[in-house]
Amino acid sequence: MLTFWLGHIHNAPILEANLTLCVAYLCFFVCETIAGASGILGIVCLGLYMTNKGKTRISVESEEMMHNLWSYIGFAAETAIFLLSGLIMAIELHDFITWHYVVKLLCLYVILHIIRFLAIIVMMPIMNLFGYKLNVSTCIFLAYAGLRGAVGLALALMLTSNKKIGKDASDLILFYVAGLVILTLFVNGMTAGWLLNKLGLAKEPVL
Repeated sequence: MLTFWLGHIHNAPILEANLTLCVAYLCFFVCETIAGASGILGIVCLGLYMTNKGKTRISVESEEMMHNLWSYIGFAAETAIFLLSGLIMAIELHDFITWHYVVKLLCLYVILHIIRFLAIIVMMPIMNLFGYKLNVSTCIFLAYAGLRGAVGLALALMLTSNKKIGKDASDLILFYVAGLVILTLFVNGMTAGWLLNKLGLAKEPVL
């Protein structure tokens, strides 16, 4: 539907931007209230579809405005999600967190990297057939550089307001998800450049 209407609108940046915004909200609403699915994952699927099929329907004159609008929306949404996560964890989990859970979080952090690496290794022959030209070094870096962020936190936050899930379970999920996000952002994010150089993947541009 979105690509159909975009294909019939030309050189109208405000109209095209508003259309994408309304369809994104409609997608979230339908998934949450009618389809019984995750609205966040529905938005992710819509974004993947627009990246693959829909971006060619956007007018050239509207591309800059569309980029600026969604960049700001993404920035504002991520800021709100991280802020809410911090507030909820400070209020709800201050008596919940123990060293027992912290040790489990660190173990989970290591295990997730191993699982991600094994998954990429298994898929490496297929990805090489599509021209990605992966090797063990690139697989190690891909596994290490997989940062967790706003989408996972948003899903965890939605569980805290879901009455079908017990408070202890939702609090535990939020703790682990938020902990993994913090670890990957601070540890992986700050050391990814060092690992890139150590693996010999950083090459000087050829002039």
